[in-house]
Amino acid sequence: MKYILRIKAVSECIGIRRAALCYTLYGNGKIDLSEQTHPIGAFGEIEIVDDKVIVNGEEVQLQIAQEERLSFGRKVESSNGEIYERIDIKLMILPLVEELIDTYKKAIEDKMVFDAWDGEFEYLLGLIYELEKNDHMEASKCYYEAKKKRFNFALIRKSAE
Repeated sequence: MKYILRIKAVSECIGIRRAALCYTLYGNGKIDLSEQTHPIGAFGEIEIVDDKVIVNGEEVQLQIAQEERLSFGRKVESSNGEIYERIDIKLMILPLVEELIDTYKKAIEDKMVFDAWDGEFEYLLGLIYELEKNDHMEASKCYYEAKKKRFNFALIRKSAE
């Protein structure tokens, strides 16, 4: 069985809220987030060590399907000088198991939205078909359905060790 790490970041700065999402296979190693869209890119690199994720020197222990949040603040430059930005990172391990296929299909049928993004259930189904069942045709169909709903997030790879 494979697991993925769902990484969501939310930024609030001068009344503007921005959020972004990405995934990576769960397993020990470093993940370079610097090329991801803001606010995820602000975290640079995170590291997975066994059941812990290290973000900006802080460790959080993860359990399957339970979201854990870390909050940070930083000063950023704006056209009016330095301002304060609050930024949260939310982490969750999700299993890629065949048993979730019917649950996700039912959620899609019921027009449920996972967290904030429409199309995420379709994307997660695609990952199960691709990475767990090795069914690339069915995975492609799921990814296509996710894209139709404008879900444009994807799996990122770990940094080379």
